[in-house]
Amino acid sequence: MKLRRIIILVSAVAVLVVAAAWAVSYITFLNTGNLLKPEGDIGVYSDSSCTNEVTSINWGDVSLGTTKNYTTYIKNKGTVNVVISLNTTNWNPSNAKDYIQLSWDYDGRVLHPGDVLEVKFFLQAPSESHGITSFTFTAVIAVNV
Repeated sequence: MKLRRIIILVSAVAVLVVAAAWAVSYITFLNTGNLLKPEGDIGVYSDSSCTNEVTSINWGDVSLGTTKNYTTYIKNKGTVNVVISLNTTNWNPSNAKDYIQLSWDYDGRVLHPGDVLEVKFFLQAPSESHGITSFTFTAVIAVNV
């Protein structure tokens, strides 16, 4: 008799579990999206409203032993905070890189999206010509995210 009660009780629980499983409803939905790589992008401009993009700087005549400067405005056009760095390449003549120096007054601060920062570039000429009468080189601004 006791065994029969246990079988009935177990059967009743099993029926309730099956009935509860049938009573549960499910909603499903598809998920889609795109993973975007953070974009670090800057522009260099000759005006504070950032409308005239700088594609080259003509330093003109530079007297030996002097420094010339050129004011630019650098804008973070990207979607993430950036820090920038300056380098030079493609010197002509190649020995000019040993005597002519390009620097700037950028202090390493973080540029947030939309920020515009005034940055002066400085070109320092050597005190002696070392046979250099004209020069060209490429300034490279690296954008670090």
